[in-house]
Amino acid sequence: MVKKVLFRTIVVITGLLLQFSLWGQDIPPITLNVETAGTLPSLIADNRKYEITDLTLTGKLNGADIRFIREMAGKDAFDGDTDGKLKSLDLSGVSIVNSGNNYYRGWYPSNYPKYFYIKDNNTIYGNMFSDLEKLSSIVLPNSVTLTTLIWNCYSDGSGNESIQANNSCFNGSGFTTITLGIRCIADFRIGSSCTVLQKIIVPEDNDIYSSLDGVLFNKDKTTLITFPQAKSGTYAIPNSVTSIGRAAFSCCTGLTSITIPNRVTSISDGAFFGCTGLTSITIPNSITSIGDGAFTGCTGLTSITIPNSVTSIYYYTFQDCNKLTSIIIGNSVTSIGEYAFYNCTGLTSITIPNSVTSIDNNAFQDCSKLASIIIGNSVTSIGGNAFSGCPLTEIYSKNPTPPIFGKTCFDDETKKTCKLYVSKGSYSAYWAQWGFDNVIETDFSEITAINPINKENSTIKSVANGIIIETKETMPVSVYNLSGKKVYQSVINGNKEIRLNKGVYIVSVNNESEKIIVK
Repeated sequence: MVKKVLFRTIVVITGLLLQFSLWGQDIPPITLNVETAGTLPSLIADNRKYEITDLTLTGKLNGADIRFIREMAGKDAFDGDTDGKLKSLDLSGVSIVNSGNNYYRGWYPSNYPKYFYIKDNNTIYGNMFSDLEKLSSIVLPNSVTLTTLIWNCYSDGSGNESIQANNSCFNGSGFTTITLGIRCIADFRIGSSCTVLQKIIVPEDNDIYSSLDGVLFNKDKTTLITFPQAKSGTYAIPNSVTSIGRAAFSCCTGLTSITIPNRVTSISDGAFFGCTGLTSITIPNSITSIGDGAFTGCTGLTSITIPNSVTSIYYYTFQDCNKLTSIIIGNSVTSIGEYAFYNCTGLTSITIPNSVTSIDNNAFQDCSKLASIIIGNSVTSIGGNAFSGCPLTEIYSKNPTPPIFGKTCFDDETKKTCKLYVSKGSYSAYWAQWGFDNVIETDFSEITAINPINKENSTIKSVANGIIIETKETMPVSVYNLSGKKVYQSVINGNKEIRLNKGVYIVSVNNESEKIIVK
């Protein structure tokens, strides 16, 4: 009797263990062919829909199928959570068909619904795979010949469709790997919230794109298009690259330093937007243009040198770079755009070269530590609010004719307390037009044009009771006070300490000059 009971117990335990083993086993990769677009929901049973983790599809997909895939990956069409567990999705053998219901509904504005549809064959639209935090890997269709990953096609439900920009297909998703299809893709840009993306893979026979170390380039690697946001540390751009694409490094917060080769001629709009970990960058002399907002929000940058090859500083270029304490502007720059240095709260002084003819609206607004500026003799216009919110104590304007400036260019308190140094004979014009109380005529004639000193050849630093100059070769050195009087002149090779009283001086080394303060 005891043996029978023991036998039955063993059988029951064995059965339970076997059942537990079956329950605990990994769900196998699933491969399905969707012969008719819109039928994917009928190919997967309700009790399997939220179990599949690895899915490969072939055939044809439309909006209904994309909606179903989103649900399998953890989000419904309204961005609500589901129990889906899909982690890996291979669509390389899929064709996209412009039919089916909407795959996503967003709100724009917040109280106005927008329904997103597939409106063109073989086209991937915005928000198709957005906010899918569980989906970590995707292989895009080989048959996609036109992919507009930053565009949405939406409807208000009445049948009126239109296009809305700036909504990435992958925004907020959990993708660590994105693999492009074989055929060309017309427009590929990653959204600003793809914070876990580590690499982008491109087949070698892709007609338009290539990848190297997970970074996306055009086919011949002359343009760097997208740097995955989860990559961190230092990065050297390949020598083949001649341009950095729009938003290429946008929000790469782990990027600490970057090397740009001398072949690069342009940095596009928003290229380094929000790279908060970037502490240093050298812009080579090959660069001729830096786009709008190229370094906006780079809160780790402490210094920047604009090379002589650059002719314009565009809108928002260094906005909110609040640790920026040193800026050298090349002597070929002719204009400083709106909000170019807005809210750069670390700046204490700035020298604007003689090449600059215009300073646009809000260019230095709210630089809350900016106390001193030198304005070159070619500046003819300064925009509204250009220096609003700056606690200026001294301004040096070298143009004998007062530049025209917009409304509230300077704060009223600045006009009352700031010392305004102007050229000999221009007191009356500045006093009348600028409205400053403390206008002081100064002889600028002996001071050379303020061209930034090449740090590779010589360095200057302020010390107690003077300055120290170090040159790497024999160079002529002159020091002027702000009245234009020469207080020191010599030829230096190596280190030299020059004794000076407290004050502000212009130091000229080999026809390059900069301002320095002796405290």
